[in-house]
Amino acid sequence: MPDLANLAGHVARYHLVHGDGFRHRCIPGGRNTKVPVDNLRWKIYQTSDPSPDLSRRWDRQFPSPPHPRLLVLGRRTGLLVFDVDVNKPDIKPFDLLEAAPGYLPPRTFTVLTASGGWHFYYLYPEFPVHQIIGKLWPACDIKAEGNYIIAPGSVLNGGAYEIAIDRPVAPLPDWLRSAIIAYQQRQRTPSPTPNGDARPAWQDALTPVPQGRQDNALIALAGKLARDLPEASWPTIATTLAGAAATYPQDPAHPYTNADFDRLAHSAMQMERARRQTIRPIVFHTIL
Repeated sequence: MPDLANLAGHVARYHLVHGDGFRHRCIPGGRNTKVPVDNLRWKIYQTSDPSPDLSRRWDRQFPSPPHPRLLVLGRRTGLLVFDVDVNKPDIKPFDLLEAAPGYLPPRTFTVLTASGGWHFYYLYPEFPVHQIIGKLWPACDIKAEGNYIIAPGSVLNGGAYEIAIDRPVAPLPDWLRSAIIAYQQRQRTPSPTPNGDARPAWQDALTPVPQGRQDNALIALAGKLARDLPEASWPTIATTLAGAAATYPQDPAHPYTNADFDRLAHSAMQMERARRQTIRPIVFHTIL
């Protein structure tokens, strides 16, 4: 994991667009949009950084504003963002969070979004985490592996993303860590088939997979293989994933690559290795 002790300073300097370092973790957004510029295959930057020359070219071609900068999250950049939306009618997310076991107010690098919401930055944990939308608490999302977030200093349709708390990024707190782990465990629980039989999610990966569900199927299959196989056989997981994916609907603009299968296999192996080594109850600690 990269050294992020001074992340707040890096991000602030980047989005005054005078610094370097952290700027090379960002990609350009479309004009006043939250998505990357057209034809940018942004997912390659989950595993590699844009070159300094490319970043400078983006600065000239897609100035900010009106093009926000998007910060790639996940294992490579070492970042996870807890995204809290305070503008949904009849939902008060912080009231719900205060009822969570062990909840403590976030003490980490924090950004106030253009809509008045909050981005709480945390260090990416030792186990894989992907996007979780509204499943932990209403109006609260997890952005992590496979995601990006609008970086502070960006302007979107006249609204600024501003640093609200300028301090080093904190480790994932126990109350949020436990909620993520509990959700991941629920996702692995077998769901009933139309006949009432329990059908593990990984089995869906071996049947026709509808468009938009390919990644979920491969993640489930990778986890099943890592759990069932001896560690000596783990090098075969990526090849098995490639064979399964060959039968899936293909996106010509973003086809699967060997790097994708290696990344999914690595994440599954990392999580299973941690499970085998440290099977223990979650303990909440007080943050002083």
